[in-house]
Amino acid sequence: MSNSPRIPRNLSVRAKDQQGVQNNQEANEEGGNSGRRIDNTQSWPFFNPSTRFRLLKIIFVLMCLVDIMHWAYLLRDDTNENPNSWRFYKKFKSFDLYYLVARMFADIFTCVLGLGAAMWTRKPLLTLPCTTIQLLFLLIRAAVWSVRSYNRVLEKTHATNEDKLFVICEFALPAIWALLSFLIVHTTRRLRCYEQLHGYARPPIIVLTVKNDDNDESVQIEIA
Repeated sequence: MSNSPRIPRNLSVRAKDQQGVQNNQEANEEGGNSGRRIDNTQSWPFFNPSTRFRLLKIIFVLMCLVDIMHWAYLLRDDTNENPNSWRFYKKFKSFDLYYLVARMFADIFTCVLGLGAAMWTRKPLLTLPCTTIQLLFLLIRAAVWSVRSYNRVLEKTHATNEDKLFVICEFALPAIWALLSFLIVHTTRRLRCYEQLHGYARPPIIVLTVKNDDNDESVQIEIA
């Protein structure tokens, strides 16, 4: 009986019905998981990522207007009857003037243009310059005004209410820009999942054309 096939001892025989039941269970589980991924009937609250993204666009436009008005009022005509706050910053060293110029250009390029491009293209990476530079401005001015408040510089320079308001804007505007950039990143990531779940964002379809040189027949296959 040397020609008889050898059956290994660890060979297990599974019943056909049992295997079919297990395959059906696995198929049902996969179908359930896929159904949960593409279920478009789920109810989302009113304040969904799409609504939040539109709200962030409105806040972004308002912030651009406020920032432009802030710089325009700071650089308005300086007269003895109505002096602007630029004269107040001239009382300090030239470091403050360099800071104001640097922050003005940073607001234009990193905040207005950078965050606008991030919201238009939905690429969160474009918000990184705004977040980094505005937080850096906050740290620098916090250190500067901590020393000046200890020395009571505002009282010695006879700062007006307008001057104090612009000092507050040195912290308020960069903080709002940095917070807005964080919210844009968070909402953009949530928006992608939301659109994929509700069928708004369709994956690209790749059309593969296979041509037979013998009979000049071609077959197109769509790969999602």
